[in-house]
Amino acid sequence: MISSYVHHGFFEKSLKMFEQMLQWGERPNQFTLSVTVRACTNLGFQRLGMQIHGMSIGLGFDRDEFAGSSLVDMYFKVGGCLDDAYRVFNGLYNRDSVTWNVMISGFAQVGETDEVMRLFGEMRVDDRLSPNDFTFSSLLKCCGCLTEVEQIHGLVLKFRTETDIVIGSVLVDLYGKCGSLNSSRRIMDSMRGKDSFTWSSIISGYARNDSGEEALIMFSDMCRQDVKPDQHALSSALKACVQIGGIETGVQVHTQMIKHGYQRDCFVESVLLNLYADFNGMGEAEKVFRRISDRDIVSWNSMMMGYAQMSEGSAISCNKLYRELRQSNNLKPDEATMLAVLKSCQSNLDLQVGLQIHNEIVQSGQTQKTVIANAVISMYSKCGELEDSRKAFDTMFCRDDISWSSIIGNYVQNGVDLEALRLCKEMLASGVPLTCFSLPLCITACSGLAAMDMGKQFHVFVTKYGFKGNIYVQSSMIDMYAKCGSMEDSVKAFSEQENPNVVVFNALITGFAQHGKAREAINTFEKMEKMEIIPNKISFLALLSACGKKCVLL
Repeated sequence: MISSYVHHGFFEKSLKMFEQMLQWGERPNQFTLSVTVRACTNLGFQRLGMQIHGMSIGLGFDRDEFAGSSLVDMYFKVGGCLDDAYRVFNGLYNRDSVTWNVMISGFAQVGETDEVMRLFGEMRVDDRLSPNDFTFSSLLKCCGCLTEVEQIHGLVLKFRTETDIVIGSVLVDLYGKCGSLNSSRRIMDSMRGKDSFTWSSIISGYARNDSGEEALIMFSDMCRQDVKPDQHALSSALKACVQIGGIETGVQVHTQMIKHGYQRDCFVESVLLNLYADFNGMGEAEKVFRRISDRDIVSWNSMMMGYAQMSEGSAISCNKLYRELRQSNNLKPDEATMLAVLKSCQSNLDLQVGLQIHNEIVQSGQTQKTVIANAVISMYSKCGELEDSRKAFDTMFCRDDISWSSIIGNYVQNGVDLEALRLCKEMLASGVPLTCFSLPLCITACSGLAAMDMGKQFHVFVTKYGFKGNIYVQSSMIDMYAKCGSMEDSVKAFSEQENPNVVVFNALITGFAQHGKAREAINTFEKMEKMEIIPNKISFLALLSACGKKCVLL
């Protein structure tokens, strides 16, 4: 009866039955003690478990492998008493595979990899014992890198087969986490049977490694084989939809969520919220958000960032949600919250919201965080407040390349090119190097001043430090030479780009248009078409401008 209660999860009833047994004067055997200790383990009753341990010593069962295995397991799981677990283990007369597995599993759970491998080595010395699924599952838990997974996989192949559903599923999961998707897929394809964990592992592996299309193919196969997806499979499938921009597929996954009863699952709902927010489906995102009963700060931030990405009215919606969050009792805005609200301020109409948030940031002492200060500079720039943007920059505790790029870009955008170049020199003097973000801005400032000599100095920097392959740097060089009156140098800069895209071609076509060279502009456009590069609106506007100046018909 006691064993039956424990087997079916009625642990408290099993302990009451054990108490009655003792009251009736019945003497428990090693099997009774073993299952009773298991009940204590599941209930977390360490003190009672230790009392039963004392009883087993008095009855002479403390060295029995059945009672001993349960005691070892209890000491690991309840209180983490490793020394007590070792003491019981070392005192056993006979150690079967169950006892060894309990020890190996216990040390695996606390991350003692060296001890796990030492115990496994001792276990293999006994010819009567053979590692099983439980053993290898514990060994695989200790793997922290691909090499270790491959080593344990080799042992699995020596003793068992990777097609076993338990071991195979763990290997699929670990290879996916280590980025070895081919190994993960090969093992899955060789498995005789697959459960929901197997499918979730392969889907998660693909999604984790930015292979969204493959993840969704596997999710579709899983559903076709009538395997119920769990929360991990659903959340990974939704992440894959974000990766590939598949909002329609995301809606289908949402349908599967509803079908299988996960529409109230906070974990899955949060990922679904991110999907709708990323694709500006804020109406659906709002519905999902309001459905989440236990919203964490990540959910709030996802909603606010979703509103921040909208083109119009984002600041009002984002600020409204921010105020609602501030009124909640259990959550406080974090760094991501502030970044979302600052990002939502996109024009002078949003300045009041930006000023309020900046004031709260100052009061909370978060201005010393570089990422927050950078967002404040960007907010003032977008709102057209050059002076406030500069004040925020000047009062920063620590400036990185993004800080410098933001303030330089602000001056370039407002046509104050001389100050932009002065800041560039100051940046270099402070030890911050030019990057693919700041370099095009400095070159653009040279364009505005027609300062070709300084532009050529930047060109030397581009060549010396390997920026030739960057399309934004190269297009700014082409544009700079054209605006400084040297189409010859502009064409040379274009020829340095091995794989020009539409941005680089547009820079050259625009340059020819500015110099009234219609034929050269047309030839460049035709070259772009021959390379199967699709022109955009800027391409056609530049071409029409070139032809219009010379009255050329296309």
